[in-house]
Amino acid sequence: MIVASLADNNIGAVLTAGIISAIAAVVLLAVSTVATNRRSTVFDEADAEILETEIRRLVASGSNESTLRGLVHRAVELGRRSR
Repeated sequence: MIVASLADNNIGAVLTAGIISAIAAVVLLAVSTVATNRRSTVFDEADAEILETEIRRLVASGSNESTLRGLVHRAVELGRRSR
């Protein structure tokens, strides 16, 4: 844009470069917005196994299993809503 303006004072080239730059900026903003709001669908098997092991350990130490699993479920729902 600047080079076209300094080189020969061609308004058409300056406007074309400006419009292309503006469109590129809008496209980049739209893509970044969509990309950051997309939820990850990847399920990590290792993390799930660690969580299940901890639940079993707490149940073995005397915790109520249904209450504990309800608490985990509520924590997961809260995490999903806060994204």
